[in-house]
Amino acid sequence: MATKRKNVVVTMEKKLEALGRIDKGESLKTIAASYGVGTSTVADWKKNRTKIEEFCFKMITKDSLYNRCKANKAKNETLDDALYEWFCAERERGLPVSGPIIQESALKLNKMLPDCESNFTASQGLLDRWKKPCY
Repeated sequence: MATKRKNVVVTMEKKLEALGRIDKGESLKTIAASYGVGTSTVADWKKNRTKIEEFCFKMITKDSLYNRCKANKAKNETLDDALYEWFCAERERGLPVSGPIIQESALKLNKMLPDCESNFTASQGLLDRWKKPCY
């Protein structure tokens, strides 16, 4: 009986690298062997190329690309985008932006948005998840 291959987690940065190697004409089999994944996994990356590339180009820093393995989106993308725009404007003005200030702003922005959630709370979890792709 064949032994089962270990579950390997590949970062988004490595997935982009693999897509570049596919473009150069390298076979899926050699790419899969170099990352320790199956050929079907590399084929899935190729199939989901646009989704992976869109997600990676939205990332702010190379460090956040290195740490991410999945392209999960925010539950409320309009709030997430509005909060990021506010954050950039505050940083551009040279104002310090702390966690509680971000949470307070998220509450205000949620009330201003047309598709606001009535039971929205700007929890510590929201702040942690929001910070992950931004820093």
